[in-house]
Amino acid sequence: MAFFSNRLSYRKFESIDFESYSGWYQDPLVTKYITGRALTVQETKVRFEMVLEDNQAHSALGWYKIHLKENDVFMGIGKLKIIDSGLVEIGYGMLPEYWSQGFGTEMIACLLDQAKTFRFITTIVAIADPDNAPSIRILERQNFEKHKQGADNEGRLFVEYRKKVVL
Repeated sequence: MAFFSNRLSYRKFESIDFESYSGWYQDPLVTKYITGRALTVQETKVRFEMVLEDNQAHSALGWYKIHLKENDVFMGIGKLKIIDSGLVEIGYGMLPEYWSQGFGTEMIACLLDQAKTFRFITTIVAIADPDNAPSIRILERQNFEKHKQGADNEGRLFVEYRKKVVL
């Protein structure tokens, strides 16, 4: 299943997409605010298998490979992942050459519109690194509210934002 925003196309990752996924997670600029570092090939393989499992678990929600509509070039990753009953995590990111061009805002708006098509989703959660000011600004402009702060199992700080889904 594919869906589209103004400049982008979104489709779920498939097994043939490992190269794009791997290049994204092995870029230290991209992963600075996600994992804190570039992943090894083995770590990327394990993570990609989890992505494929998530994508098989739900027919429409999951992890999306995002391309530019104009030339079908891979530029980023998005996700709508079920966390709990009624709770879905949203995520988005792009390769550095697409930063500061409005793509983050476009991606999150499109993913939010997609989430609203599922009546069981009541709340959307987003996790951001507290040092990632551009991402936090995007979330706040989309009316996400800070829910809590903390540290993950590896000691990385995070801020959790939430937004109620209004149909």
